[in-house]
Amino acid sequence: MKQQTLIGVGLGVVAAVVFASASTGPMLLRYLMFLLTALPVFLAALGWGWRTGAIAALTGTVLIGLLGAPIAALLFAAGQAVPAVWLSYLALLNRPAEEASGRETDTSAAAAAGVQWYPSGRLVLWAAALASALTVGVALIASQDFDKFKSDLRSAISETLKARVSELAPDQKLDDATLAQVTDAAIALMPAATSITLMSALVFNLWLAGKITRASGQLLRPWPSLDLLTYPRGVSIAFVAALLASGVAGLPGAAGTGIAGALYLALVFLGLAVLHYSARDKSWRAFALGTLYAGLLIGSVWVSVAVALLGLADGVFDLRRRFAGATGPPP
Repeated sequence: MKQQTLIGVGLGVVAAVVFASASTGPMLLRYLMFLLTALPVFLAALGWGWRTGAIAALTGTVLIGLLGAPIAALLFAAGQAVPAVWLSYLALLNRPAEEASGRETDTSAAAAAGVQWYPSGRLVLWAAALASALTVGVALIASQDFDKFKSDLRSAISETLKARVSELAPDQKLDDATLAQVTDAAIALMPAATSITLMSALVFNLWLAGKITRASGQLLRPWPSLDLLTYPRGVSIAFVAALLASGVAGLPGAAGTGIAGALYLALVFLGLAVLHYSARDKSWRAFALGTLYAGLLIGSVWVSVAVALLGLADGVFDLRRRFAGATGPPP
């Protein structure tokens, strides 16, 4: 217990340093530091138990509060530390296989030993729920004077766009009509972008921490079959409902947009699972998946839309079960 406490405190200090680094330096470095802020907490929780992760989260929060500002500590705790501990706690949940008969579980080597682990699909949905809750929370805080918040945001985006255009193309200037259209579009999409960014950070850190602790032999659970990722059928309905809600004006529309963004990313993950499943044992697997991820990383929105639609179709028609019925189950 003493060793776990020391590990938790040490990784909490690392998390606080990474969080502080996200506020200085070039923009790309800031984003990278923000993306990796929760990684030490995930490492502590997945490698030594969720209680060690909680010690790391508490240590990082207290350190940021003492050396920085209380609001920074609150942001770290709500946006990084607490979600990391909760997701890790769920990832380490398990039960005897006989208690899980007929229910959604992870299929892994441990299943043969009579242990069922918390499903990976539910972990992704929890990440989506946490990211959505944080986005809606920000919208609720802004709702104290929502019109003023939008006005300030519009001014900030306009100034940023003018500065970028002036930097990249000094001879060109944005006319007022174009600037207004781009600014309004950015404001409308900002809740979705926020929830997608937060969820991406949570899922990425959970995956990376699992990889690191697995490579070191410290991971406290077996690695799941991610190409068998599944969600409850209600996720597709929730996504459509969130899309409809995003068309409402004001705070409800902002909340709907944020939830739709998180569920959209969840559907992208589901579509990727379908593609990985269908490419099992195929000679063209490496080339096809490499091309796909290159397209996603380059930033092609239409590639992600196509993958999300595939995930939506799998949620309705269970495509992988049809693949298995046609060719037999994978090894």
